[in-house]
Amino acid sequence: MTRVVIADDHPMMVEALRASLTSEGLDVVGSTQYGAEVVGLVEATQPDILLLDLVMPDRSGLDCLAALRERTPDVKVIVLSGLEDQASIDAALATGAICYVRKDVDSRDLAATVRILATNAPIYAAGRLGAPTPARESSAAVAPAADVGLTRREVEIVELVQTGMSNAEMASTLFVTEQTIKFHLSNIYRKLGVSNRTQAAARARGLGLKNASPSD
Repeated sequence: MTRVVIADDHPMMVEALRASLTSEGLDVVGSTQYGAEVVGLVEATQPDILLLDLVMPDRSGLDCLAALRERTPDVKVIVLSGLEDQASIDAALATGAICYVRKDVDSRDLAATVRILATNAPIYAAGRLGAPTPARESSAAVAPAADVGLTRREVEIVELVQTGMSNAEMASTLFVTEQTIKFHLSNIYRKLGVSNRTQAAARARGLGLKNASPSD
């Protein structure tokens, strides 16, 4: 079971994250609301993943990242923050975070991202493999997104994929990092049973996802 530590200065956020991650089968082995406690907690619990806010009392998330990179370099850090400016994103990734996620992320997307990063699961490369295969007519052509398990964010990304946007363009449009887009694409490929964006776009059209109501 993937072991997770949560560091966030809002008690309700900590408890909400604990509940959602636990419900998804992840093991939350510790939490703190204080930046000064982060490094010691990580050393004591040895998690696979640390979910780290950037703004905390006593010590900032960036300071924690710098210390963790020296003292516990094997622990992977996902920054989970309400800050959306590019400077904060760039600083977090440059200081040692392997992913930057906004706090309004769907809980299932967050859990999936944690699993992918913790297990070093492969991220499928999106390549240009020729024209999309025409969708076959079937009863599945009007299947709602919920039937294949896509979240609202994943449906948004599928729709952007169908417009031909690059990862960078989608990241800019949705105010996330390109790495976050890659994680979402990996989940989309798995749920749709495809291996690249061309196939995903064709499969989405075949399922009629663009006009469907996604799952929460």
